[in-house]
Amino acid sequence: MSRLDQAHARMIAAPDDDAARLRYFETLADTTLYLLLDTDPEGDRIRPKTVTADGIETVLAFDHEERLAEFTGEPAPFAEMPGRKLAEMLAGSNLALGLNIGVAASETLLPPEAMVWLGEMLGGQGAEQMVGLAGVASPDALDPDLEAALAAKLHGAAGLAEQAVLVTARHHDGAQTLLLAIIGAAPGVAAALRQAIAEAVGFTASGATLDIGFFAPGDRALADILAVGRAFTIPEPASREAVATAPGMDPAKPPRLR
Repeated sequence: MSRLDQAHARMIAAPDDDAARLRYFETLADTTLYLLLDTDPEGDRIRPKTVTADGIETVLAFDHEERLAEFTGEPAPFAEMPGRKLAEMLAGSNLALGLNIGVAASETLLPPEAMVWLGEMLGGQGAEQMVGLAGVASPDALDPDLEAALAAKLHGAAGLAEQAVLVTARHHDGAQTLLLAIIGAAPGVAAALRQAIAEAVGFTASGATLDIGFFAPGDRALADILAVGRAFTIPEPASREAVATAPGMDPAKPPRLR
């Protein structure tokens, strides 16, 4: 059973659970998909094969190459891409996405409006409002769904930073926000980390607003942050190649699926 199968099963078992649906869409974004094509690719240009499902023009994708082969029953052209890239490609195209149709219990038809929603979610809505801090405190009563999502996303960021620490930040204007301090980020990865973390927050039902700050290991502000914060481990990379391919690095309610 694939990760997408498992996420789909959890979602179907709890149809009114927004968190389960959000987790399904997050898993879809992180999954490598095999898009069935009408003809062989021409350079960077592809022409997806379309079918009509429920009266809607639909493209077909599968989370394993073997599942695509099972569906077609013969060799067929396809394009391999992350789910997030396919979602962004389909957003606004008025095309639906059929996933694992006819070959797995996780078969799903995502209508065009779901692709628009997912494309917007993956656009990177994270806030970075480092206007100066008046102080920091422990992030009391942290939402369990948010904590688990951050832990999973940061665990997948092997080698991209040394550590991440979550605190409640008190700003000079009296506002309080959650602040995730990224310590010792590798050169050139800030934008990718920011987007990945924004996705992790967006794909929870916590409704949390999270600021993101990048700190050098010797930054004087870190003493207070490290003293009271909730630390998240970012593992060492297994290899340099693992850094380049870390998952997720390269509003509200999720839409209900048919």
